[in-house]
Amino acid sequence: MVIVVRPDLSLSKEFWYWVTPGVGKTSLTHLISQNETIINPSWTVGCSVEVKLHEFKEGLPQQKTYFIELWDIGGSSSHRNTRSIFYYPVHGIILVHDLTNRKSEQNLQKWLAEVLNCEADGKNTKPFDDFDSEQFFGSTQIPILVVGTKQDLVHGARSQKLMTFAEECGADEIIMDCRRANSLAAGSSSAVKLTRFFDKLYACKLAAQCSHAAVSCYRQGMIHCPNITNKWLLMGSPKIILKSNIPGEEGIRLIEKQAKNEGLISTVIRDAGRTEVTKGTVTVIGIGPGFVDKISKVTSHLKTL
Repeated sequence: MVIVVRPDLSLSKEFWYWVTPGVGKTSLTHLISQNETIINPSWTVGCSVEVKLHEFKEGLPQQKTYFIELWDIGGSSSHRNTRSIFYYPVHGIILVHDLTNRKSEQNLQKWLAEVLNCEADGKNTKPFDDFDSEQFFGSTQIPILVVGTKQDLVHGARSQKLMTFAEECGADEIIMDCRRANSLAAGSSSAVKLTRFFDKLYACKLAAQCSHAAVSCYRQGMIHCPNITNKWLLMGSPKIILKSNIPGEEGIRLIEKQAKNEGLISTVIRDAGRTEVTKGTVTVIGIGPGFVDKISKVTSHLKTL
């Protein structure tokens, strides 16, 4: 099976949702977006937004510039039932807690559950405290980063207690002092983790589109050519992701036409429009399962993504 992605698929605005109590998240948001510290941060009421330019895969041929919106959501308990309107669609979550406040660390699971249990209408379908780590792990493609603040006020041994929760949800962790501008200095371990976190959004978005194409092709294969599809499964379900050499929907449609001429199964995926990509935008095409020689006639001239 082959998945072909259009080369100009762009995510021009990324919306990153912050789900945190009042533990220094405003200072952290300002530091990330402005590369400077904030002297007198105020309490967040509702939601405030900062914008950052991010270079996806900086220094590589695939480098692209994206706008990232950092949504700093207030953690007041008085807004508990209304702040869920900011949670959908969720593209990434940064959980922030105060290293000097043990309770804020313990509440990270509740904050994560509050976001993940929220549906498109902004309503929570489960109790806020309902978080199953075993069910969560591997079940979501949402990138998560855990940040512990006020590192200057605690001993090293105390700060390491964050590791358990970060590992539990498969997230990177950053421990820092938001009052120091060099906390996210270029090349530092914290800056590298933050960049890796932002890069994950595009990768996860692309993975979701490719997964839809693969599943759809498999379903068609089991109906129209079950013998070939079963052989493909026995071989370990090999797949390769390529990049179309023609920008826009035109390139995908041309590949679709060529696949049909060869008698191959193909599925064109259109975005659902729940993010910044316009609803109905053609993003990827899946081809196969099928004979290698036929698939090669259609895709051999394309490069891997």
